[in-house]
Amino acid sequence: MTGARQSPGAHALWRNLARRYESGFAELSNKKLTYLGIDIAPGDLERLETRMFLLPAKCSLPEFCEAVGMRNSPR
Repeated sequence: MTGARQSPGAHALWRNLARRYESGFAELSNKKLTYLGIDIAPGDLERLETRMFLLPAKCSLPEFCEAVGMRNSPR
């Protein structure tokens, strides 16, 4: 999972890795993760609460959500 701020080079590396691994975006607020989806609005990407994540090999999104306690976005 990415940190709150990334350099352009780090962001490019994450995007490159996302071509090989399933990825998505989450909001981290009050130590709780909320799944935002695969694609998000450019403005959401710049928010400090928004994080990109990569799924481990052989791990499904539902398995990952359960393992880390991530809930679905009410949006």
